Amino acid sequence: MSDARKVLEGRISSVLKPLGYAKRAGTWHRDHGKVISVVNLQKSQWGDDFYLNLGVYLKQLGNEDRPAESHCHVRCRAEALAGMPKLPNEPKEVDTLINKIAVPWLDALATPKGVAGFLRSEAAHRCFVHRAAIDALGVETSAPSA
Repeated sequence: MSDARKVLEGRISSVLKPLGYAKRAGTWHRDHGKVISVVNLQKSQWGDDFYLNLGVYLKQLGNEDRPAESHCHVRCRAEALAGMPKLPNEPKEVDTLINKIAVPWLDALATPKGVAGFLRSEAAHRCFVHRAAIDALGVETSAPSA
């Protein structure tokens, strides 16, 4: 594991662990009952950049306890929510992204009602949304889905 990845994982864990997230490899999970919040640190295959992937898994649509971020029904990069091209290099900026963007977004989507509300918002256009989530929650949206 690279030094940069170790530092980033340490910073992310320091915020998420006290909030009840459990870490496995480069992914953190928090079970809210009907929804599982997922945070994943991904290294770019093209360079030294990292991305902070956020996911929301609706338990009514599957039976995974620790879903991969790629299995989540709503997926978004924290950087996209913040209008950034990639994860910042400065530790304080990383902390700000996690505390001001990632955690509040995941907290807002910790219930099916919260997910439905988000799917109705303009911000949903910056995220990947599975069609099954839209259908299961009965949401009318113009957000791209698969």
